[in-house]
Amino acid sequence: MFKKKQFSLTDEQYNLIQAWAGSHECKYEEKTSHSCVWGEISIIFTPTSIGTGVKARCICGKEIDLTIKIKE
Repeated sequence: MFKKKQFSLTDEQYNLIQAWAGSHECKYEEKTSHSCVWGEISIIFTPTSIGTGVKARCICGKEIDLTIKIKE
C-alpha cells in the first residue's frame, strides 16, 4: 500500500531542469501537448525503499535523471 507523501525539487534539480529544457532539441516545433494543462515538462517522482528517484520528461519523450546521489 502507498503512503501519502509530499514531493519537491531542490533548487539544484530545478536549475538542472531549466538548463536542460532550454538546451535539448525537442522534435516538436510548437511545444504543446495533449495533457489537461498543456504541459511541456513532466516531473516523475518514484519512491523506493532507499530514496526517491526523480526524472524530468519532455513531451518529445527525452528524459533527464535528477536523482541526487547519496554522498558517502
